[in-house]
Amino acid sequence: MTEKRNYFRIPLNHPLDATMTILKIKGEYVDLGKTKILIEDIGLGGIRFISTLKLPVLHDVILYFETEILGRTISPVGHIVWKHDIDDELSQYGVEFTIEETHRDEIAHTLNQFAVKLRNRLGSVPPNTRFVYEDRKTYLMKLNV
Repeated sequence: MTEKRNYFRIPLNHPLDATMTILKIKGEYVDLGKTKILIEDIGLGGIRFISTLKLPVLHDVILYFETEILGRTISPVGHIVWKHDIDDELSQYGVEFTIEETHRDEIAHTLNQFAVKLRNRLGSVPPNTRFVYEDRKTYLMKLNV
């Protein structure tokens, strides 16, 4: 299989706790509140996450994400490009980011430091990062009731 990504991804042994909200639908801003998600991998081009929500794969639905990595808030926006239903309650999604170059540079710096710390951690985890160590489904089901 040929790799189609333009940016590296950081696979995570433990997912990151994050929030997600729908920012725009068909170019119009909306305010629908936030929901918890778990990020399974992250890179400059996008993320893979799981959620209890059943979301559509539409390029005109723009999502806003927020998590903490190494004490820094990461808040990219993007749209879902694929979906896979894990079971009746959980779905997995692939998101492509739409980020301005200045914001991309900030995220790149943080992600590069994060990747280095994950490689060199020697049994410890990077500080000030929202890792989740419990069962993914249990975690999401209790938060998004």
